[in-house]
Amino acid sequence: MLLRRALTNEQSNALQIVVHVAGTISSLSGLGFFAVLYRDKSLQTPINYLVCWMEMADFIISVCLGLGLAPLGNAIACYAQGIFVEFSFVAAANWNFVIALHCYLTVCSKKSSVSGNDRIFICYHLYAWGTAVFFTGSMFLVEKVLQRGPIIGSATLECWISSNYKEYRVYLFYAMLWVQFVVGLILYFLVFLKVNAQAKTMVSSSSTGLTKSKKVIVMKAVAFAAVQFISWLPASASRILVIYNQPIPFWLYCLQAITGNGILSFLVPDQTLSTYPRPT
Repeated sequence: MLLRRALTNEQSNALQIVVHVAGTISSLSGLGFFAVLYRDKSLQTPINYLVCWMEMADFIISVCLGLGLAPLGNAIACYAQGIFVEFSFVAAANWNFVIALHCYLTVCSKKSSVSGNDRIFICYHLYAWGTAVFFTGSMFLVEKVLQRGPIIGSATLECWISSNYKEYRVYLFYAMLWVQFVVGLILYFLVFLKVNAQAKTMVSSSSTGLTKSKKVIVMKAVAFAAVQFISWLPASASRILVIYNQPIPFWLYCLQAITGNGILSFLVPDQTLSTYPRPT
């Protein structure tokens, strides 16, 4: 069985520079996104409301990962970073899934008031934030039961679940991430079938406009799903290699440092926010 190759000091320092730069750029992009959404009232639609909460979680990721391993020398600071990283990781994945679910309910539900239903949005919040709190709290339950030492420590790029509990990086985040991603793709496929069916049957101009509006919603949401896939693929590959005690190439660490801090997710709103249909 191959042992993991330790990074050299030069490689570790280079990775930390990448993490700091990418985190800073991502954080600034996030602030720009929130400023645009706050100033333009016409953009404050239900779908953008969901996007905003997803970007809030990504912003926390950007700030936390932008710190890199700087908090490692202080146990309290490292634990604080690890808690926020776990919470925001799960929350961001949850909101991405919620966007897919909302698109499905908006397009496929027989009720026309789905987008403006406050109860549904309350359920969205309970699921997204509640699940994040549950998984974050579960870290400390695992630490207490297994007693392998502190569960939060160096995760190469940041303070998160330490190598003593490396398999729980999958159990407490990556498994849920990819299950939700697959379910989200299924929902998008069902939405695609529904929109296509409506496009064939609707002949009036107003109905055609409504169908086009739904298509735009789906296209933008799928863009977020694609960004999620690209963002988490390098990190997921790294975690799988760690579990099987295989060496992680330095270039894969670099990709993880660039894509894992939410920087790509802010590119989608910046380019497409103003084109979201107003009625949704």
